[in-house]
Amino acid sequence: MKRSFLLLFSLTIALFGLWFGVVSVISVSAEPTTIYTVDTTIDYDPNATHPDYCTVGWDCPLRAAVEKANQASGSTINFDLPFNSMIELTHGELLITETMTINGLGENWLDVFTTDDSRIFNIVVPDDAVVTLQNFTIYGGAGNGGGQGGNIYFRVTSSNQTATLRVYSMTVDAGTTESASHGGNLYVRGNLDLHNSTVSNGVGRSGGNIYVSGNLDMLDSTVSDGFGTRDGGGIYAGENVTVTDSIISSNVISGTFNFGDGGGLYVDRKSGAARQDILIDNSSFYNNASKTTGNGGDGGGVFIDGSNSYTVIRDSTFAGNSAESGNGGYGGAVYAYGHSLEISNTTFRQNVAVNTTYCRGYGGALYASTNLNPITITQSTFDRNEGCLGGAIYNPSRNYLIEDTLFKQNKTNHAFGRGGAIYGAAQIHGGSFEDNESEIGGAIYVSDCSETFYPFSVDGTIFSGNSASEYGGAISVFLNCSYTISDATFTSNQVTNSDGCGGAISNNQGNSTILRSTFTQNDAAFGAAICSNVFIAGGFTLQDARLTLDQVTLQNNTFTGVGATTGGGLYVSNGIHPVQAVVTVTASTFSQNSADLGGGIAITGSHSTLNLTNSTLSQNNALGGDGGGLFVDQQATVVLRHATIVINQASNGGGIRSLNGSSVTAENSIVANNFAVRGRSSGNCQGSGIIGFGFNLDSDGTCLGFSIQNTNPQLAALTNNGGPTATHLPIAGSPVIDAAEASACATAGNIDQRGYTRPAGLGCDLGAVERDAIPTAVGLIEQQVQREIWLPLLVMGLVLVGGSGVVFGRKQ
Repeated sequence: MKRSFLLLFSLTIALFGLWFGVVSVISVSAEPTTIYTVDTTIDYDPNATHPDYCTVGWDCPLRAAVEKANQASGSTINFDLPFNSMIELTHGELLITETMTINGLGENWLDVFTTDDSRIFNIVVPDDAVVTLQNFTIYGGAGNGGGQGGNIYFRVTSSNQTATLRVYSMTVDAGTTESASHGGNLYVRGNLDLHNSTVSNGVGRSGGNIYVSGNLDMLDSTVSDGFGTRDGGGIYAGENVTVTDSIISSNVISGTFNFGDGGGLYVDRKSGAARQDILIDNSSFYNNASKTTGNGGDGGGVFIDGSNSYTVIRDSTFAGNSAESGNGGYGGAVYAYGHSLEISNTTFRQNVAVNTTYCRGYGGALYASTNLNPITITQSTFDRNEGCLGGAIYNPSRNYLIEDTLFKQNKTNHAFGRGGAIYGAAQIHGGSFEDNESEIGGAIYVSDCSETFYPFSVDGTIFSGNSASEYGGAISVFLNCSYTISDATFTSNQVTNSDGCGGAISNNQGNSTILRSTFTQNDAAFGAAICSNVFIAGGFTLQDARLTLDQVTLQNNTFTGVGATTGGGLYVSNGIHPVQAVVTVTASTFSQNSADLGGGIAITGSHSTLNLTNSTLSQNNALGGDGGGLFVDQQATVVLRHATIVINQASNGGGIRSLNGSSVTAENSIVANNFAVRGRSSGNCQGSGIIGFGFNLDSDGTCLGFSIQNTNPQLAALTNNGGPTATHLPIAGSPVIDAAEASACATAGNIDQRGYTRPAGLGCDLGAVERDAIPTAVGLIEQQVQREIWLPLLVMGLVLVGGSGVVFGRKQ
């Protein structure tokens, strides 16, 4: 028993000794935290004899607490002072050399300031040090004698720049540096975390308020009213940047030649080839400005210059920013160059790019270019921005993808302005363009797509109330651009000049395909809805103008200004140039359009050709002139296949007017019940060169060579009879039913305007609609196949059969 007790006692002592040893080791290894408490607002001369402050029995001024903390890395300085205390530094800056935290009473409850032309803090620390300033206000510092950083100077003793300054719940105000020095309030040669703080009223060279060479993490903070003379009126940053839940406002950069960029924030390119990440999230940039008398003056809100920068801007607002220059002025809100740029759910409002000498104010809101990668803009708003080229956006790299975005009341601000909303090719999906203005291209201007990385296209977009002085109320395309517009709506767009062209679209030497779209109440003297022409080379090599319309509605378009008008729905011309203007129209309807010449369509020029198939011209008028449905002049060529041209009216040639050696060839078409004010002799057709080929119907005998004449086609009113566009359906017993051989249907791809399969009976119906056709699943598949086969052939003009001019032939 005694032996067992002794053994148990020995084990207990051993375990206790082991536990005590462990605890002793832990206690010895832990680094003690040194805390100093400031209890007086006095300052003193550190070079003069003074008590041993911050020791037992003596006061602890802030200067002494900092000196003591420099001797023990990781120290904390607190304050035991009344609220609203003020500490005036009367003997120069406070030098910090080690990791420490200075924790005040609250940014509105403790002020540290100076009036002796020195900084507040001079922080020089080793690698990986972290200095935290929090919960107080500093102001009035000056980095004189060539010093950087008016209120705070921070750098690392080595060249690694791995130390971090943390500024939490602080106010830093009214710091200044001399003209050659950076960072009016803060100069950080390392990393800066700015959280829940306000930095304002700084004056410096680069970085009017803040200069940071390393990473910037800005959270729930405000940087405002800074002034710089080189780059970055508010902030200059050199590495990765994150701005979250913050405001950058009313900063100004006013530079000399080649400088003056980034009114709010300037992000310099990262050294070497390392990736640079830039995030702006749920933040606001407003009333910042970049200005210069020479080059520069770019990026009124933000300037980003980094070939390897990956920039994301989301849930943010840019308002009232400006970029102004004598020879620049790019990006009123944002100038961005780098690897990629993504913008989402962001508003750009009333930003402006201004060039005081030339039309070089590029992108009232945004100027951006990337290295081949797409620039994406989604679910954002561009509202009332102004620039000379691109009221909202200038796109130099032609690689924008824009989705579900609103462009409203943007405009150009120069007599040579282009693109009220966008200058440059982009892929646009959804969204809308409303009430934008420019001299050319009220909403969008695109020129020379030869180096476009992503083809210009518009899909499912609404264009309403846009306006241009000269060309393209909504869209103007010039020279060497192939593009597609699909499922779009163009309403109440206009060109205001008396010789303006293309109320909705001007296609000048472009190659355009427009699918399943609607044009209503657009307004221009030439082509109230669409103008496709060759006009003024301007030093460029002349190109053909090509236009394809498929399943398109053009209704109630006209010119409301003063002067003669040509082409209520569509105007086509190669002018006097030896290149072609070719238009292919299929499955489309022109109705209730008006002009002096060509209420529905006007085409002029010896190299101009219109191929119109399975389409309807109805109720158009040219009561002041010629060609209610169709006007053809100056040796132009028109081919009609399965067309319906009815109930149009004009002074001469209610349906068709052909002049000056032009050629109009019709096959399997209806030209009927049109009206000419000057008599029955020109009701349906007037002029030489109008001939019928195959089977056609003419209700008044004025169309030469039509197989059925002086016969009413007995068509129902224009309405939705299925398919994408309105049509006139032959009523039961109509003479156009089965009036052509069944094989004649092949000349238009064996489908009618609605896409229904032809023939439905023993023969092929004349005109655009097959009376008894049924849209079966097989028929719909055939429709798609036929479009894929025939439409490209029609566009290329490869389907040819005799007669004068270009004539569609039968499928072999």
